[in-house]
Amino acid sequence: MSATNLSNRAVENARHLIEGTGLTPTANALYKIYIIDEVHMLTREAFNTLLKTMEEPPGHVKFILCTTEAHKVPATIRSRCQRFDFRHIPASSIAEHVRHVLEQEHVAAEDQVVWQVARLADGSMRDALSLLDRLIAARGDDEPELGCAMLERMLGLPPQQIIERLIDALADADTAKVLTLGSELLGLGLGQDQVVEALIERLRQLMLLNACGRDSDLVQLRDQAADAAMEQARRFDAVGLVHMIALCENLQRSCRTSSNPRALFDATMVRLALAEKMADVTAILSGQPVREHKKKASVSDRAGAATAPEAPAATADDVATEAAIETAIEPPAAAKNPDVVEVWTRVLDAVANKPSLGWVRSLRLDRMDAKSAHMTTTPGRRDLVRFVTPHRNDQLAQLFQQVLGRPVRVEVGPDPDHGVTEGTPPTATVSKPDRNRAFDLPLVRQVMEHFDASVVDARHEPRTDSVAVRPGDEMGESDG
Repeated sequence: MSATNLSNRAVENARHLIEGTGLTPTANALYKIYIIDEVHMLTREAFNTLLKTMEEPPGHVKFILCTTEAHKVPATIRSRCQRFDFRHIPASSIAEHVRHVLEQEHVAAEDQVVWQVARLADGSMRDALSLLDRLIAARGDDEPELGCAMLERMLGLPPQQIIERLIDALADADTAKVLTLGSELLGLGLGQDQVVEALIERLRQLMLLNACGRDSDLVQLRDQAADAAMEQARRFDAVGLVHMIALCENLQRSCRTSSNPRALFDATMVRLALAEKMADVTAILSGQPVREHKKKASVSDRAGAATAPEAPAATADDVATEAAIETAIEPPAAAKNPDVVEVWTRVLDAVANKPSLGWVRSLRLDRMDAKSAHMTTTPGRRDLVRFVTPHRNDQLAQLFQQVLGRPVRVEVGPDPDHGVTEGTPPTATVSKPDRNRAFDLPLVRQVMEHFDASVVDARHEPRTDSVAVRPGDEMGESDG
């Protein structure tokens, strides 16, 4: 058997190939094999030249057409071929074979390194073995096993530990720490594209864990690495992670044409840290920064408390408002089933660190059974029923499934009492004059039109600065 590889795409090369097909193979060979690599690159004239020969090839001639874009090959050629699709090998299969090779070579390696090699191979066993061979050759005499640091050093990858710390800082909305870690990654000599690509890959893993669970085949992590990633994934929701990945993709495109890519990089890092706050509809409607109600401070919050600037002292109105909110979000005291109180408390704990789900705190769980949960709005927030779209209803169902471990159907209705229930402070309600004046604000109308939103809360807050208040401007409306 003799083989010829055709890599040129001109008509002259196709004619030369046709002339060779008429000659019988030499040296006792039975067939002449013509391998045309990247056949989709041939011109239309070259395809037409080959067509007649491929329709009626000599008995001793075999054509092998290789391509990564089969749809670009003319139908007249495809109809005369047998098609064999070579698909990507799953990462789990590649990792298993890599472990077998390491055992045969008597080389120790961390399990995370094996999975990292399998992921970087992108479905190609050849690339995985080539990468493993380079890694073994680069191992020093003082290194007993293949480690992640060695792989990162050899390929110039961003350190995974710094990427994980960066994700934690994003979850904490710690903009200062995010900028510091981003600068530290760039200070290692890495390009912005490498840093952003590593960040996208980590966010993708968290999105898969959030949406599919730890045991999904799509998750290319195992053991301790999977446990650590799962803890991070619980701090985000799938919608927020999708938005963050989109921001990173937009940064990659913008940096190619920008004269100041570092400024875009830093701005995107800050935007990622504030992504969930920006998605808080309550903050958009009120025009104030998001207030996060966390029952437990994170380690980074406690560590930075000594150096953080002192927050402004709370006024009496703020204290009353906070107390009213806390009272309003409590489950009804008259609940007959104690399990209802426990379940709703666990749901509120699940959304405590997710500002984008802050609207859940404006609901209450009235009753539930094995298959459904019946919820109503807190007193004075009947408009929230229109805000709970089918998508947000699915988010509620996912929260209950996370808490209960089983799917339930969620129904949301308005407050049946049409007002303030006994024991609920008046400050928790939305008075009609305040709500009507909120509707008159241009910013509120604009947000409601663009986001299909509804007013969750409106309250009168007296000005604390020295600016004179014009008559009729009590709601805080200004020229700006």
